[in-house]
Amino acid sequence: DGQPCAKFGLFDKLRRVKEMYDQGNALFFANMGHLEKPVTKENWESETKSQLFSHFHMMEELEYVDAFQKHAGTGVMGRMLDVLQKNNYTVGPSGIN
Repeated sequence: DGQPCAKFGLFDKLRRVKEMYDQGNALFFANMGHLEKPVTKENWESETKSQLFSHFHMMEELEYVDAFQKHAGTGVMGRMLDVLQKNNYTVGPSGIN
């Protein structure tokens, strides 16, 4: 199934999202973030401007990130939705904080 973990939790009131996931009609992105370039645990602090361990900042950056300046003004999630839509998937973004 491609999941990096055997189990993950979901808030009880999100039953419909769970049903959609179980049916193959929804997905979750885990550990999303971005880097401008590859780094190691020894040099990440001096080599990147990203606040890698701040959930708030990673969420904010995910909305507009274009680390390689290929699609000015767009974010990675929007581009993913565009690709899915071009491949005949019905898409709609939903964020759950």
